[in-house]
Amino acid sequence: MKLFSCSSCKQVAFFENVQCLSCGYQLGFFTDHLALMAMEPVNGRWQACGWNGLYRKCANYEVEATCNWMVNDNDGNPLCL
Repeated sequence: MKLFSCSSCKQVAFFENVQCLSCGYQLGFFTDHLALMAMEPVNGRWQACGWNGLYRKCANYEVEATCNWMVNDNDGNPLCL
């Protein structure tokens, strides 16, 4: 199993995590970078800490809480890959 680390506090994070248990940041998997990243809200969208670009949560993340993947804001599909 691949381990990730929170991009905010460097605490170990697992692929399925949606929140860092150490610092409390929400986490999302960004397919553009193949990384699980801490993210901050920006005008109704999300931005990975330290990276440019706006994203939104996959509809399954937002509605059903069954996915932690992010969708590029320019992508018209409500679901992730």
